[in-house]
Amino acid sequence: MIGIIGGILGSASAILFIHLIHSAQTLRENTPQLVFMLPVAGLLIRYLYLRFGTGIQEAPTLIISSYLTHLVGGSAGREGAIIHLARITSTATGKFFNFEERKIKKLIIASIGSGFGAALGAPFAGFIFGFEVNRQPFFRFKTLLHSAIAAVVAQFIIRFSKVTHFALPSFQVPDFAINAFVFITMAGVVFGFTTVLYHQFKKYYESRLAQHSPLFAGFIGGGTLFTLYCVFNLKNFQGLGEAGIIQAQLQTMPLSTAFHKLLLTVITLGSGFQGGEFFPLAFIGSSIGSSFGFINASYAQLASSIGFAAIYGAATKTPIASIFLLAEIFGWKIIPYAACAIFMADRIHNRLSFKSGQDS
Repeated sequence: MIGIIGGILGSASAILFIHLIHSAQTLRENTPQLVFMLPVAGLLIRYLYLRFGTGIQEAPTLIISSYLTHLVGGSAGREGAIIHLARITSTATGKFFNFEERKIKKLIIASIGSGFGAALGAPFAGFIFGFEVNRQPFFRFKTLLHSAIAAVVAQFIIRFSKVTHFALPSFQVPDFAINAFVFITMAGVVFGFTTVLYHQFKKYYESRLAQHSPLFAGFIGGGTLFTLYCVFNLKNFQGLGEAGIIQAQLQTMPLSTAFHKLLLTVITLGSGFQGGEFFPLAFIGSSIGSSFGFINASYAQLASSIGFAAIYGAATKTPIASIFLLAEIFGWKIIPYAACAIFMADRIHNRLSFKSGQDS
């Protein structure tokens, strides 16, 4: 019962946001003048969360806010919104059926995992993600069973819905070699420091905005984005950034590309716009990995592919799910390389974030 409900809620959240964000992006691309609405959208989203940001009413607030974010050109993702909506609806559903607290937790794990897997076409990664992101142990048989059923149900529904998943260019993973592992370890170190930079910059930006009223902060954040897009010609960094991720897979990119996306994502999410972090962090990681082509072009696509999930895995403390996400996208041969880079990034992020927390 829990697995079936979780699979339905997770896949429904994924289908809704995939269609919703695609619709918003299409409308924005056809009407570029919508970027002028960034300050107003920031103010409106902050107002909606002040007025309707708790309980089950947060669900429509999240949906509307995510749509507005992408409509006006915020640099945000969609998987975060999918996860959050799955959590809200799972909690509400569990309470409606008078589930015990432990059953509601199982439902949340199942729905979040199935939603994440359905959104990216990676059911096994989603299955693991549900446990990792909720900081739950893997060895509870009933929870494992519920999550497995949810993953199967979600994949069946997502295929029936004929949703098109984001596809990355395929490539031949190189054979195992010491120099390749050294190269990927170097990339993992950079991914880790970038994750720390992202979190510290976002924390600082949010603390500065917290000195003002929420409505003013949303307005200023939107105005800042508008200024950066127009004055510095950064409009290509709006939205998910799917085209940029694919470009990073196919050619060597300068590090400035990753920095621009990081800056715009921090301002977007730090100002209260909605959507999530996965695709922006995938863009940043792919771009950084691609830039290693200046050192050794033969391993640039491997580094870019691993970067697609490495920074997100370190940022959300979901390294195992991120490794299997890459395996499901690029083939199981990538696992040793992915594990090397992602665990390195995760280790650096955990160490430096802990020290930063102590210092503060």
